[in-house]
Amino acid sequence: MEELWEKFALDPFTGNLYRVSPRNRHEALASRPAYDGYRRVRIRKQRFKAHRLVWAWINGKDPGCLQIDHVTGKENGDAPWNLRTATHAQNTGNQKSRGWDYDPKSGNYRARIRHNRRAISLGTYGTPEEAVQAYKKAALALRGEFARV
Repeated sequence: MEELWEKFALDPFTGNLYRVSPRNRHEALASRPAYDGYRRVRIRKQRFKAHRLVWAWINGKDPGCLQIDHVTGKENGDAPWNLRTATHAQNTGNQKSRGWDYDPKSGNYRARIRHNRRAISLGTYGTPEEAVQAYKKAALALRGEFARV
């Protein structure tokens, strides 16, 4: 932890980490986005996801086997207010999902949700809006604060 605090500066509003040179106090952005949208930081030839380092910076410890979830999505950055620990199931429950698809055979919209590695049918509806409402209700019931609606 101390090495993290010595070698980097954190902007608490954006969650950006900056490399700090002890000789001239030069600061440079330490991370850049990778192919999957996550920012990565290299420390002694090892790469770390920036959001895990920001969480460790703020909390003073490594999150261990827990994942770090972006509350409002990774596109909103690694700001400390946007990070929380989560299990794998909780983290996957916070992914974007439309929650419905169109069935051309019946002309209806099917609402579905995944929970505990199972697809659960929530019924068929006449409009996408009705299917979305069914999905939102189920997501809140099954996932609680980790529901992304």
